Amino acid sequence: MFTQLAARQSEVVTAFMDSLEPELSWRRAFIHAEFPADDPDAMSLTEAFLVLARPDPARPHWLPLEFPVIAALERLYRDYLAAGQGFTQLDLSIAAPDGKYRFEFSRDPSPRLNGQRDPDAEPRLLRRYADLLAER
Repeated sequence: MFTQLAARQSEVVTAFMDSLEPELSWRRAFIHAEFPADDPDAMSLTEAFLVLARPDPARPHWLPLEFPVIAALERLYRDYLAAGQGFTQLDLSIAAPDGKYRFEFSRDPSPRLNGQRDPDAEPRLLRRYADLLAER
């Protein structure tokens, strides 16, 4: 099962890398996704941004995710759920140009997953963007 889950992670990264324009110059990418605990077929939130090679720290480069990336995220979520290792949120960081990546999974539902608005969602992602800008 571990091999299958690792393969699913790799599918997400590959789908994301394939969605980027080849001439785009970037240093890091970050994807945040949240999954409703009571409905495995519905994704409540997915956001992504790139840290460009010449970034403007005041303006994150938000990136709309294409369908293959969303589909790969959903397959990953379902397989983890089937393996008894379900999660409600994931953060994925990808470094360029080597494509090294790191998944971080959370089992703690956010207020949004309970049907409430999470007032800290946008500031939290902006802080994450600032952290990625600071990483060398």
